[in-house]
Amino acid sequence: ARNPEMYARKTSIAHGLQVTAEKDDGIILNGMKLLGTGAAFSDEIWVGNLLPLSPDQKAQAVTCAVPTAANGVSLWVRKPFEKYAVTPFDSPFSSRFDESDAVAIFDEVKVPWERVFLLDDVQQSREMYFRTPSHVMGNHQSIVRYHEKLKIILGFAYKAAEMNNVLQVPAVREALSKLAVAEAGLRGWIAGQIEDAETFSPYLHVNRRQLYAALNWCTNSYNQITESVREMLGAGPFLMPADVSALTDPALRQTFERYWAAGEASAIDRLKLMKLAWDYLGSDFAARHTQYERFYAGPQFVHAFYNFNNCPWDEHKRHVEDLMSSMEVPDVSEEKPLRSAGGSPR
Repeated sequence: ARNPEMYARKTSIAHGLQVTAEKDDGIILNGMKLLGTGAAFSDEIWVGNLLPLSPDQKAQAVTCAVPTAANGVSLWVRKPFEKYAVTPFDSPFSSRFDESDAVAIFDEVKVPWERVFLLDDVQQSREMYFRTPSHVMGNHQSIVRYHEKLKIILGFAYKAAEMNNVLQVPAVREALSKLAVAEAGLRGWIAGQIEDAETFSPYLHVNRRQLYAALNWCTNSYNQITESVREMLGAGPFLMPADVSALTDPALRQTFERYWAAGEASAIDRLKLMKLAWDYLGSDFAARHTQYERFYAGPQFVHAFYNFNNCPWDEHKRHVEDLMSSMEVPDVSEEKPLRSAGGSPR
């Protein structure tokens, strides 16, 4: 993952953000930088490189901080989900917690030298995140965040099974137990990162190997986890009225409360659960989270390299080599070889 040749591309136009001029009082930036989650809410934009740069991309080897409101900076933001939410009741998460994602365009943006931290060093432009705890600690908080999301997803699954009175069904319990194992495993990974904290140069930080193993699991598992809970919801989300305004009519409210109740669950409680669960697991907001959890930390082959590079292969190999060394091969005998009943040596 650190080989710049893997990222080398031939393009007719250089769109990537780069330094186009150096002046006595600062540098000039032009180009595109992506992807900025929450950029629309930020006061500052950190410009840097997590992917390796090739030697001929020296102009892109810049690390600096730029005010979001700086002249020449524009944010191209994707469609917001909050704007199209009907009500906080019908879209309880997308109406409140849309992070927003944006592409930042820099057009003749001037950055004073006191805001420039690195320039023209292709290798160090990326290595600065791995020779310090920056990358590992940044992703540790994302694993903790993921765990909090996972706990509420388990809550949706259990509540749906309880409301549908199917907790006693073996297949349902098996599905819930698999979710429980996933949550417990991730919790153990987080504890392991802290318990096995390591010293790297002058820094103390969470365990790298535990961190990257958890990160790989998280990015590969979110879609499967949410899919299993959506299966437990069944057609429930589609049985609910279009929006809660229908319940402001007395006659419609009476009809709804009569026919939508199931077992001990009231119609209103079923409506609340479906609105919460579907907004979290099946809406546009949910689809964005599924895509985000898959790619926010980079493509999958990058996670594979992180885990390969941080595994103590020599230690594991040594165990096998020690066993191999302990296996004694008999010396060559001067006696005539033993023969089988058929007359051939054995």
